Amino acid sequence: MLDVGHVVRPALLAILLTASSAASAEAAGPDHFRVTGVAAGSTLTLRTEPRADAARLARIPADAGCLRSQGCQGGLSFEEFSTLSVTEREQRLRANPRWCKVDYGGRSGWVVGKHLAEAACGETTLKGQLKGRDGVDHVVHGRAGQTLSLALSARHPQAAFNLLPPRSELAMRAGENASYQTILPADGDYVVRIYLMRAAARRNERSDFSLKLALTGMALTPIPAAQDALIRGTPFHASASIACVPFLKTVPETCEAFVTRYVGDRAATVEVRSRNGTPRRILFDKGAPVASDSPDPMNTQRTGEVNRVGFGSDEHYDIPDVLISGG
Repeated sequence: MLDVGHVVRPALLAILLTASSAASAEAAGPDHFRVTGVAAGSTLTLRTEPRADAARLARIPADAGCLRSQGCQGGLSFEEFSTLSVTEREQRLRANPRWCKVDYGGRSGWVVGKHLAEAACGETTLKGQLKGRDGVDHVVHGRAGQTLSLALSARHPQAAFNLLPPRSELAMRAGENASYQTILPADGDYVVRIYLMRAAARRNERSDFSLKLALTGMALTPIPAAQDALIRGTPFHASASIACVPFLKTVPETCEAFVTRYVGDRAATVEVRSRNGTPRRILFDKGAPVASDSPDPMNTQRTGEVNRVGFGSDEHYDIPDVLISGG
């Protein structure tokens, strides 16, 4: 991690890759939607036709976003929305409910429009200025399996970024006027921290910057608690004690590993917690590790039914198959 101690953070500038406005009654509509008004742990049904008794194609999680719109039908016209009383609107919507056709998980189908809100997806460009030791944080809420792309360009050659994973000050990537792309290993708030490096910060220099961000791809869906019970009060399906050598350690010890299992072929995120308090998240697909929040390249050795996932010269974690797929 480069010069984190030399960045004085102002209030966080959150960029929402999902918008907060409700789905409107306008005919054109937005390009993308997110799910809204669905209780956590519940799902929104994707159907073959725009009616409640149509066949079910899929279940969309309550926090899903970036659903590509293919148009809506029914609901209130602009005139009805503007002139009818609240009671009359409710009566009209019961008689003519709004349905929207969306793409989700490679399937195209219909969902009830009242559970959709406009979402801004794809690339977002943010501009600002750096001065001395004052850095800027941009927060991106991402989900496991999505791809985060970023590109920083600045007038000053010593402008740099750190990408921090959720609940951690250990950067998973650092760079100067650079581009980067990664698969996110876990759900949460990822911080893109932009700053001037030590020498320029000490001289109180300034620099304009432009940051392009894109969050793409379908997020992985956790297996519902009804199918795979959760540890009470947590998002994790199971935990285990595993052999490990944590970050910045050279002596083996025992770490606690927690797993979130996803709908799919042995897909899961394992979060390992060591005594030094630095979590490590590793994303698995088809039972094999495919992404992590480590800045170092990942290597894997398999012995029997255990994957030893390593980073750098010493750090490694012995993760058994049973933790990934369950017993």
